Amino acid sequence: MNNLYNKVDMVSNEDPRWIFNHPEVPDHLGKVNGMSKFDAQFFRVHYKQACTMEPMSRKLLEHAYGAIYDSGINPLQLRGRKVGVFIGSTFSESEKIVIYETIQRNGFGITG
Repeated sequence: MNNLYNKVDMVSNEDPRWIFNHPEVPDHLGKVNGMSKFDAQFFRVHYKQACTMEPMSRKLLEHAYGAIYDSGINPLQLRGRKVGVFIGSTFSESEKIVIYETIQRNGFGITG
């Protein structure tokens, strides 16, 4: 939120994660920083599973918790109540790593 309020331009062509050679993909892209940071203990996710979780799943947990907290509701008050968070999702560029490579190392690929 600070970047939004301070009018920081988060779209750039510096340090791209992926190199595209396609005319329909723009040179300037927005990136989400801190993708490797995740407090597995806070979310009660097993360490091995957290290491194989798709980054989008980690961000989903963080933002769902943040949305509940920012709404003024104490997340602990929701324990035992019939409350759900519903989303739509798909695999991303990390599908190959999560499902095909990591599962052979520690067995947590599918659940991650």
